[in-house]
Amino acid sequence: MTRARDAKASSSSTSGATSGATAPARRRGRPPGTGAPKQKSTSIRGSAEARQKAYVIVETLSGLRSPSDASALIGVTINRYYQLEWRALQGLVEALEARPAGRQPSPEAEAKKLERERDRLARELRRAQALVRVAQRAVGLPAPQAPRDATGDGKKRRRRGPRNRTARTLARLRTPEPPAPGDAPADAPATPAAT
Repeated sequence: MTRARDAKASSSSTSGATSGATAPARRRGRPPGTGAPKQKSTSIRGSAEARQKAYVIVETLSGLRSPSDASALIGVTINRYYQLEWRALQGLVEALEARPAGRQPSPEAEAKKLERERDRLARELRRAQALVRVAQRAVGLPAPQAPRDATGDGKKRRRRGPRNRTARTLARLRTPEPPAPGDAPADAPATPAAT
């Protein structure tokens, strides 16, 4: 044992001679801060009633209590107890399912992302359309015509001729309105009724 100490002392003195000071002894084990993640809370959240039911179900599953005793203790029928037990086990399994790593996007964030993508694509489309128009003008091609079937249902629409509603309305306003039947003008003499 003394030889090991002497060898350690001689090695530390030789290494200390080069650096001017003795090196601290290396610590064994995990580096600090790399242990298991700390839990947020040591208590289990939930109402007192739910925690009592969970306690009774765990006791029953571990064999410390019979299902009939457990159902009587929490005040439910045996069938209801088995339903609660199944729900508890289902919740346990769902809680232990692997979750994707990282932050999960909320529906609002996803909607905003899709809106930004839509706006970007709309800008890209307008830019491409402008480039096509410039290229067509440079080559001397006429502007493309709009499709004839604008309804999209396959039916051809009957084209109406141009209407000039203003001219017709003005013409109506210029001509005097004919008297309605049964209305006599105010300055006309009254005709005697036939006897």
